[in-house]
Amino acid sequence: MPESFPRLRNLNILDLSENQFREVPLPLCDAVSLKYLDLSNCHISHLPPELGRLRNVRSLILDCNTFDTLPDTIYGLKELMELRFAENGVTALPPEIVRLGKITVIDASKNPMDDPGHSIISGGMGPIKEYFQRKLFSSKQGMPAFHVDVRAIRAAI
Repeated sequence: MPESFPRLRNLNILDLSENQFREVPLPLCDAVSLKYLDLSNCHISHLPPELGRLRNVRSLILDCNTFDTLPDTIYGLKELMELRFAENGVTALPPEIVRLGKITVIDASKNPMDDPGHSIISGGMGPIKEYFQRKLFSSKQGMPAFHVDVRAIRAAI
């Protein structure tokens, strides 16, 4: 990244797709006005905690990388409305996803998802919240359930 990048504090849109870096360049995390960030096709497997400083990001595109889980960093991006992580290796959507109450678009296609399945995820945040609420209810009734972060679900309801 150019040395002048940290001075671009008013940058709103950044498309770094199809680059060969395997880690997110840390100067990117200083672009606090960023609203759209595309990191697709970059061979990235994790996001640095510093990315959480990008509180204004509304669209985060992580398609075609090497994630096997969703990075915890994204749960602090409260303005996030669009999350795309198609064609990674993500097998489960964590309950913490319900913290992102403004999401209207979520694309997890072509991931080996089984918890919840693609049919639930494609319905949007409403069905996703219902799914995790049912899991929470099942665990309260003494029925077997997968690990659920109860605080995340309660906070989103």
